[in-house]
Amino acid sequence: MQFARNKKTVIMASLSALMGLFVMFLITMAISIGFVSLVTSLMSIQDLFLLLFTFILGVFFPKLLNEEINTKVIITKVVAVTILFTGIVLIIL
Repeated sequence: MQFARNKKTVIMASLSALMGLFVMFLITMAISIGFVSLVTSLMSIQDLFLLLFTFILGVFFPKLLNEEINTKVIITKVVAVTILFTGIVLIIL
């Protein structure tokens, strides 16, 4: 059973690395095609998507993330993403 868990971890880490490479390729292509300032400002909303996807996974597949979903956790994450987004907007302006 331990091997299966380690195998699953290796597969998930490998998929994560491959997705990261694919994202870097897409970012490079977007920068070469469009304005750098537009691409970087659009990249800054990735935290919002991460919050949304983890919330959806946590609600529909709670055993997948092993994360506690309650009001305090959700508020903390929303406040953190809001602070990040506000800082990025202030830097861009």
